[in-house]
Amino acid sequence: MKYLIVLLCLLMPVGIVSMAQNHEKAASCCLWCKKKKLTVSHADSAKKLASAATIDQPKKEISAGEMLRRAIQKDDASSALIAILQGADVNEPDAQGWSPLHHASHQASAKVVTILLAAPSINPIVTTDDGQSVAQVVAKIDATSNSVHQKNVAAILESLRLVFANKYPYYIQDNALYDIRENKPVLTAEY
Repeated sequence: MKYLIVLLCLLMPVGIVSMAQNHEKAASCCLWCKKKKLTVSHADSAKKLASAATIDQPKKEISAGEMLRRAIQKDDASSALIAILQGADVNEPDAQGWSPLHHASHQASAKVVTILLAAPSINPIVTTDDGQSVAQVVAKIDATSNSVHQKNVAAILESLRLVFANKYPYYIQDNALYDIRENKPVLTAEY
């Protein structure tokens, strides 16, 4: 019976502390505990087990919109493509009225901007709540930043120019970003 109590203490994260305390208060402790000459009480061990049992909780599913937001923050083009393919709203504004395109442009994330502009439902002329266009957001980026940052800003402005001239060379199809000029995928979504 005493072994059963110890076994139950180890297997049941709910109520594990009270069960271990009852086991420890038993008239005589189990042989296993005596042989191991435990210096830590069962209650302390049970608390550690209970806290360890909560570590492996299943991860929460995140929405496609949240995945897109995180991809923009991390400048992760592949995750941005996956989020779009999973149905992320590429025009959904945040609390300040900034679209994902505004955020990606503000961060000078040229690859993510390329993917966003290739999304079929993108609205490239969207403005923030205070009336800023994407081009205005890009124009406000500090010109004294490093050369990579400056190249990304130039690439974003060129992408916007091509979109407005109806000559944008990228499109999304069959889980990939394609370049019309090369007629092959430039980036493939790996699930």
